[in-house]
Amino acid sequence: MANHAPSTEHPLALPAAALTAIVLGIALARARCVRERRACARDAARDAECIELSDSEVANAQRVGSLSTVNVYRGELGGPALAHLKASVQATLDANPWLAGRLAPSERSGAAVALYVPRGASASDVFVEAKAPQLTVDLPYHQLCELTGCHAVDRGVQAGPLGRTRGSVFKVTVLRGEGGARVGCTALCVSMSHTIADAYTFYKIYRMLAGTEPVASLDVVRRPHRLPRGHARMAWVQAGPLAAFHLDARLRPGIEISPLALDAEVTRKSKAAHLPTPDVPFVSSTDVHVSQLCRALAPDAAIVKVNPRASVPHIADDTIAGNYNDWLVLRPDEYANAHAVRALLSAHAPPPPLRDDMRGPPRALFESLALVASWRFGPTEAPLPGVEQLVHLPNFAGWPALRRWVCLFTPRQGETAALVHAPNSRAADKVRALPIVAGFLSWHHHEQ
Repeated sequence: MANHAPSTEHPLALPAAALTAIVLGIALARARCVRERRACARDAARDAECIELSDSEVANAQRVGSLSTVNVYRGELGGPALAHLKASVQATLDANPWLAGRLAPSERSGAAVALYVPRGASASDVFVEAKAPQLTVDLPYHQLCELTGCHAVDRGVQAGPLGRTRGSVFKVTVLRGEGGARVGCTALCVSMSHTIADAYTFYKIYRMLAGTEPVASLDVVRRPHRLPRGHARMAWVQAGPLAAFHLDARLRPGIEISPLALDAEVTRKSKAAHLPTPDVPFVSSTDVHVSQLCRALAPDAAIVKVNPRASVPHIADDTIAGNYNDWLVLRPDEYANAHAVRALLSAHAPPPPLRDDMRGPPRALFESLALVASWRFGPTEAPLPGVEQLVHLPNFAGWPALRRWVCLFTPRQGETAALVHAPNSRAADKVRALPIVAGFLSWHHHEQ
């Protein structure tokens, strides 16, 4: 009987012909995308500008929602304050006309491939006034999100002729609440498509509107970028759970939002207890929070949104507009502690191999998944004449909903987090028991 040497071929290896077909298909798809972007530029040349999106922006256009914030003010916004705000919007729009743009879809796939920017846009194209009788200064946070979420920009693109979509990328809304003898209430909602902007770009524009930073034109030419490590996992993430869950542009009925306060002293002690190593010389507050929150929820995998601007010099400047976010997947051993989280994100460590269990989305992930994103920003004051600003908060109603969603954000007053979860999931009870959690809050920072 002939002896046969054991096969050394990987059990998941594909035939050469299949690999060639896959590579050829990817190349053809990219070439088609380039042709469509150029066609958009030619069609728009007469009466508009066409800005090409980066590959990552195109890939994520159908999976991300909007970056939306809400400022709540005590008092009613009068004519001078409205005129001041409209003038600020117009000045920012004059310097950055792309804010009045629409997402232009691919004629073949319908996915956004470019930003169509009509010439001569005015503040009336992006500025809206509306009445909201339910708006009060003591409205619970989740109700505030639901009330203002309908004023976020459209998600993705809508079917229609090239350059004529309803996919508005920027919107400023003033909501008027209850007036009368007691107290009036006003909300300022600022929303921008997450397809074409990360938090760096969003808050650069926000500060121009607020008058806390000089109005300036941002550079809209997209730069190529890659994460320092772990980028090979992206294909799995984009083809797997994200595509399955990023289906709704609005907060689904039954999803609860629980704002909570994080204990700064416990966080500081956790960071101080870290033992430095050559690959992980330090851990950040976010590393501590991500690890503890994920361990409380115990998902089979956590998707972490990261931004490489701080480590990629040619996109580090916040005067460069665009969405340079990327995604990484953390398994339980990778969120076991703050050291493990930082090791995955560290630029000093070698790229991890693509494990066999990362080649496709296991079914278990669809039942146990967490997304961890940090929301950090600088000054958030947006002073308006005649009213008092009470708070500035992210609006999660403009974000696609996951079954288990942990999102960290840091207002200017202390460390705060928001837990988005399904009712009766006991997620809130699990998180409440964590040492880093000081207590649950209402949106106006009073204990519930």
